This record gives sequence, C-alpha cells and structure tokens, in this order.
Amino acid sequence: MAITQRHKNLIARGIRATAARRRDKKLPELKALFALGMNLEKSLQRIGISDTTYYRWLDEVDGLREEIQRIKLDPLIQAHQTWRTALINDPKLAYEYLKTKEPDEFKTPTTKVELSGSVASGDTNPKMADAIAVAVTDELRRRNIEANKDDGK
Repeated sequence: MAITQRHKNLIARGIRATAARRRDKKLPELKALFALGMNLEKSLQRIGISDTTYYRWLDEVDGLREEIQRIKLDPLIQAHQTWRTALINDPKLAYEYLKTKEPDEFKTPTTKVELSGSVASGDTNPKMADAIAVAVTDELRRRNIEANKDDGK
C-alpha cells in the first residue's frame, strides 16, 4: 500500500503537533531557569534540548526572543549575577558573605594561643582549631630556628 500525500500531511502534522506540545512544556522551564540567572548553555542542558532547537523556537514563537531578553535584563537577576561575580573574584568578600549566611560554620573563632604551642578552644570550629594549631607549630619552629642561629653566632 502506497502512502498518499494526504497520509504524509497527517503524519507531518502529527510530528509538528508533538513538537509543539514538547515546546509548550519546555518553554516555561527554560524561562524559569533564565529567571534564576542560569546561562543559556546550562539552561538548555538542564531541560534537555539542543541549541539548534532553542534558536528554532526563537524563530517560531512570536515574542519569545523579546520575553527572554526582558527576563535576562531583570535588575534583580543582574544584581545577583554581579554579586556572584564579586564573590568569585574576592575571597575576603566571599568569606564575609558566608559568615552572614552560615554563622555557625563561619563564625569568628574564639581561640586562645599560648606560647607553649597548645591550643585551647572555646567554641571554635574543629577545622579552624587544627589550622591554628598547625600555624602556631610552624611559628614556634621558625622562632626556634632563629633562636638557634642567634646562639650559634
């Protein structure tokens, strides 16, 4: 049995309808990811479409290009991206930010360091106490080496 032109048209319409339903399902997800500040590559990867499909959708859907541009230019999103870039580029700022977001994990340590080299911890993060102990040990070794050099002269 030969496939007639009518059947070919019905099949094509079915494929286009399926693609349109898929697009209608994926576009809100894509817009939401853009609203969260995610870049194009990661957004497309997250929802599982290719960049070719995305650009075809931009051509097919009226006003989609302008709507996505408007979402990307939202002042809050731009502020968030600027803040994130600043955190990446400035470790001190990132540390201060983390101190406000996670005060229990990044609080200022209350550690007493004695010249004997022991570390007495108040309410100190254990990792911080270990780091301080290593730093104190290194400092004591350096002082000991300097004192031995002075005694040898």
